[in-house]
Amino acid sequence: MPHKNKSVTLLELLIVIVIFGLIIVGITSINVFSRHNVVSSDRRTRLQNEVSLCFEHITKQGLRTIGNETIYGANSAVSIVANTSLSFLVDSNPNGRKDSSDTWVSYTFSRPNLVYCANCGSNPTCACSAANREVLSEKIVTFNPTKVAGFTQGNHIELLIAARWDPSSSATISPQNPEINMQATIDLPSVSTR
Repeated sequence: MPHKNKSVTLLELLIVIVIFGLIIVGITSINVFSRHNVVSSDRRTRLQNEVSLCFEHITKQGLRTIGNETIYGANSAVSIVANTSLSFLVDSNPNGRKDSSDTWVSYTFSRPNLVYCANCGSNPTCACSAANREVLSEKIVTFNPTKVAGFTQGNHIELLIAARWDPSSSATISPQNPEINMQATIDLPSVSTR
């Protein structure tokens, strides 16, 4: 009885190579797809956190505002230069009254930077010194504060902030260069001082 040789035929070898090739291509494509989605999600999350920080900072200073725009007139507690700056008159010595120790704080937008000026003195259109400057974000593409019209005009501010991962890029918005838009109403305390 002749002994059968156990060997791999060419057809079996080709089938094994094709199966291994499919496994390698599948693993590689899953890896590339997951990295792409993780990177774009991470960028969107970082942008969202950065814009949220800006909103929290602005709201915190807004809650320290003293005065009432309805009683004292426009720009007595809030000063807005469209798409450029937002300033608040804050109660520096928390006595609840408008007095000479109160100072203006300002948020100035100069694309792509949103800059906070901690002490503008008595000038709502702040020329901030380097010692009083703090850059809150370097990824902002839109900063649009507006006063909400109505009975309590000036004591409610509608704020829109948009940030892009690469704000200097003229490329369109993509998963590699995501953009986040956030809008909120900031309710300032309605303090009337006499």
